[in-house]
Amino acid sequence: MSAQHTELQFLESWAIVIEIARFPAAAARLHSAEYAAHVLDRDDPAWRAAMEEIRVAHHTARESAA
Repeated sequence: MSAQHTELQFLESWAIVIEIARFPAAAARLHSAEYAAHVLDRDDPAWRAAMEEIRVAHHTARESAA
């Protein structure tokens, strides 16, 4: 992987973090989902819901930042 590619990945990751942080309600939902994904068993349906919330938050932020 080239240094330029790695730098672009880093910048995209930070753009997503900043985009989420711009909206406190979205950031709170993401943090709650991250906590749930960390403490719940993977067999728990709530774990899957938390992972979906994380995916949606990142996808939405990526589209907004583009």
